[in-house]
Amino acid sequence: MATLDLIDPLELSRAVGPHYHNVSLGPVNDHELRLSVMRAPFGWHRHPDSDETFVCVDGELLIEFEDRTIALQPGQLVTVPAGVVHRTSPAGERSVNLTFERRNATTVFEHDDGGPIAWPAARIDDRSCVSRSVPPQIVARLQELGG
Repeated sequence: MATLDLIDPLELSRAVGPHYHNVSLGPVNDHELRLSVMRAPFGWHRHPDSDETFVCVDGELLIEFEDRTIALQPGQLVTVPAGVVHRTSPAGERSVNLTFERRNATTVFEHDDGGPIAWPAARIDDRSCVSRSVPPQIVARLQELGG
């Protein structure tokens, strides 16, 4: 039998420093629930093998697509279908979000020149810009964006 632990995402977010922070809160069957605290845009990317659901917890989360932008307020959610290129960013100083996607989903970042680089989630423990598991080109891009 699984342990029942109370998790308060907003309380956890208060302990996050000034950088982008994305950490697993735990598995849900073959999916994973992650907490993301954003202070700058996250690069254009897609998940070819998983839908991704975003739930805004605090602040306002902008999700940009090639043809439009969706703004999520606290308590609102949207699911981005697998393969759809998108970019997330806080509308203000920061946003706190939950994401729900298939465990070990692949993240493919889009270079400025349009060429993709794959970032398999199986290698990611923490997507903060100080994580050693983040490819150097992504760290550099996050730093350019202020992350």
